[in-house]
Amino acid sequence: TFVEDLDAIRGALGAETVDLLGHSFGGLLALHYALRHPGSIRSIVIVDGDPATWREWNHFRQVIATRRTSEEAERLEGIQAQQGWQRRPQAVEEYYRIFLRPYFGDPEFASDLRFRSDLGEWDLTDTLSSITAPTLLVYGAKSIFEVSAAEAMHAAMPASRLEIMPEVGHFPFIEDAAGFRAVVLEFFR
Repeated sequence: TFVEDLDAIRGALGAETVDLLGHSFGGLLALHYALRHPGSIRSIVIVDGDPATWREWNHFRQVIATRRTSEEAERLEGIQAQQGWQRRPQAVEEYYRIFLRPYFGDPEFASDLRFRSDLGEWDLTDTLSSITAPTLLVYGAKSIFEVSAAEAMHAAMPASRLEIMPEVGHFPFIEDAAGFRAVVLEFFR
């Protein structure tokens, strides 16, 4: 459904091809779009995108567990124990601020960003070689995903370039906005 929504937007804009940028789940969505609509893609930028396989994606749970402090885990449990906490904006903001701290290379960048639920199992590895659009893969050295997952996608995609940004986590465009902008602009040049 997300793929077809993207294609409907492309069509409504009257664009024959598009440059598609996706972060996190949006990166996985960009891969699915490119696989289903290869003639509609001019280029792709994937920013710390979900790995091409469910197995590689699932590893992030271990990374988060090692980065979250026991105090943070206790506070999250305390918030969740409060009936109706999801309907109280202050509680939601506090929850996500704590929840997302491990996603950053520097946890002080954490904000009230939202997260998605599990999407089941997938493996696009065998199909990535069919994506011929120029593709930039941007990952943080302190990503929640293993660098090897990004390297595997890069190896499978013939027209891809991989940039690992030092000292940043899952949100390179927040933690090093100038560096991120420079990498993306260089790619488009």
